[in-house]
Amino acid sequence: MGRFAAAYKRLDSTTRTSEKVAALEDYFRHAAPRDAAWALWFLVGGRPKRVASAPELRRWVAQETGLDGWLVDECHGAVGDLSETITLLLPEPIATADPPLWEVAAGLRSMRRLGPRERHERVVAWWRSCDRWSRLVLHKLVSGSFRVGVSRALAVRALAGVSGLDPATLEHRVMGAWEPTEEALARIVRAPEPAGPAADGPADLRPYPFCLAVHLADGPEALGDPGQWLAEWKWDGVRGQLICRRGAVALWSRGEEVITDRFPEIAAAASDLPDGTVLDGEVLAWDDQAGVLLEGPAGGAGVGDAGPGVRGRPMPFAQLQTRVTRAGQESRLFHDVPAVFMAYDLLEDRGRDVRGLGTLERRRALEGLLPEAGPGAAAGGAAAAGVAGAIRRSPAWLAHQWGELAAQRARSRQLGVEGLMLKHVAGPYGVGRARQGAPGWWKWKIDPYTIDAVLVGAQRGSGRRASLYTDYTFALWSGPEPGAGELVPVAKAYSGLSDPEILLVDRYVRQRAADPGLRAGPRAVEPGLVFELAFDGVTRSARHRSGLAVRFPRMARWRHDKSPAQADTLATLAAMLPAGLAGLPRGGRRR
Repeated sequence: MGRFAAAYKRLDSTTRTSEKVAALEDYFRHAAPRDAAWALWFLVGGRPKRVASAPELRRWVAQETGLDGWLVDECHGAVGDLSETITLLLPEPIATADPPLWEVAAGLRSMRRLGPRERHERVVAWWRSCDRWSRLVLHKLVSGSFRVGVSRALAVRALAGVSGLDPATLEHRVMGAWEPTEEALARIVRAPEPAGPAADGPADLRPYPFCLAVHLADGPEALGDPGQWLAEWKWDGVRGQLICRRGAVALWSRGEEVITDRFPEIAAAASDLPDGTVLDGEVLAWDDQAGVLLEGPAGGAGVGDAGPGVRGRPMPFAQLQTRVTRAGQESRLFHDVPAVFMAYDLLEDRGRDVRGLGTLERRRALEGLLPEAGPGAAAGGAAAAGVAGAIRRSPAWLAHQWGELAAQRARSRQLGVEGLMLKHVAGPYGVGRARQGAPGWWKWKIDPYTIDAVLVGAQRGSGRRASLYTDYTFALWSGPEPGAGELVPVAKAYSGLSDPEILLVDRYVRQRAADPGLRAGPRAVEPGLVFELAFDGVTRSARHRSGLAVRFPRMARWRHDKSPAQADTLATLAAMLPAGLAGLPRGGRRR
């Protein structure tokens, strides 16, 4: 445990990439294989389940130190990080011990079966025997909040430096679910099989690393010749890879979760695909009866012989979530919320890794595999046997002018998509986001929705903002017009303001808090400040008092020119609901 804590300390003490890589290489060279397996699992995104809640940890440290609970809360508010707060409050250990990392990790897993008293006793025993940095790492593991300033790619790079393997090979091997054992680590760092990833033993149904897009903040003119770019719709669904190998099928989300059982119709359709097929695409809730044809511009050209259109339209993301999050899948959901896999790239073709080919070559191979874009197209190929029902090919086209693409992008909200994707015709399928100047992927999203809302609550931030009120609650008027009715909370946001603006809002909160005696936790604030909130979508929500929920809210600007009485209403927000959900909110939570 001490060696891993020392590596964590080195990583936490520098921002230089070279020093982080050196710290990880040192650890992997000298750590015992069982410990190294767990360390790698943590570093590439493995998260142990929480075995103690924040209130429990605060209560336990108060008992261990003799401090009042309110004082622990105040210290937490000043420091910002609970794990660090507990580490600073605890006295020196009674006796120092250094259990191996694998033993601590195994102990954490077994703690989930213990009652509160037994868990308390085990944590206190660790406190009394571990040094400061081991305690800090332990707290983060116990609370399920382990994070370290190292990206997955950086951890893989360090392991590549020690093992001598290619980073791309290692990146693929650490994808998906794997148990952090000595045997698993040995498989990860062994020499690759001649047949490639598809024949790489336990990697049979493991996904490839995802290629990610870079946000296009301005217009696409800076990308050069539009004829060198393939355009596609930017879907609003769950990114995934559909894998068909050796008679088995797996659907992986970008978050590396197997979601095959959530979408059995997609898995069934995939059984008709050739063995050794891996598709990249989007899981969407789809309405075939919408009567919409999603296609490219009139002057645009489909990439191959097949036309660029697909009939139907995506349903709101909130409806797709009912399929993703529902613990027990009900047959009614399959009828009410039918799902499709909208494939837009081919990564493996009959067992051959084709990621190194250019986008256009891969696209033509995809069109050969899925010659139909959806119901109503001519039958043939793999799509003839049900694939066209639950597996669709995403439209793609080559435009002659950027203006054509701008016109298509302007239709996005009407069609239920988020904008356009632009992919260089010669670009390979890379790992992560392409470097500056490389022929990668760009996402040209539509402008977000906006509303003017009133600040009615605030809470202290975390990290360097722990002493400032940076997390805000915003409300809209419940009446038919601005200033009428009551202010009802609709969103929380913490990003978008500059540091000077944060200081000004913090001062306002401290002066106008409705509960000046309360220090820790959320505080109600006298309405007086108006902000423009940007967000990506709105849906109904029975969990919120307003009856509405917004996606990814952030502060676009401070509306110094508006008073609270001029802020927007719930009706204004409800009018932004997708088709089929419009109207005033119903069934919101009552207080």
